[in-house]
Amino acid sequence: MGSTGGLNSTYKSSYKALNHLNIFLSPAYAIDKDKLVYGKIGYSQSDSDFQFNGAESPIHTATGYVAGIGYKQLIKGGWYGYAEGNYFIYTPKTYGFGGIGPLGSFAASQSISLDGYNLLVGIGYKF
Repeated sequence: MGSTGGLNSTYKSSYKALNHLNIFLSPAYAIDKDKLVYGKIGYSQSDSDFQFNGAESPIHTATGYVAGIGYKQLIKGGWYGYAEGNYFIYTPKTYGFGGIGPLGSFAASQSISLDGYNLLVGIGYKF
């Protein structure tokens, strides 16, 4: 008979985010003719796939909010550089699944709080 720690270590889970969608407003302030700071606030949606010990939960769609801030600077002749940071927070989701594990069949659920961030740096061209 194994200990609780031993039993828990036999089960493995994984989470994958898929198909992101963001709709946002981006108010901006021109520092001068070449520099711009801006914010972002809006709606975010992401599909997610959760697996527990090989059993897959149906794909769920998480919804929430995105907030961010950024900076753009014209470089020369229509070229510009930018840096931006965004934070995403989604409503908690509960995943349910079942399967057959090392000790027999099981049914389980897991509640997961989803949030994340991204940092973007790049160059672009204004036509």
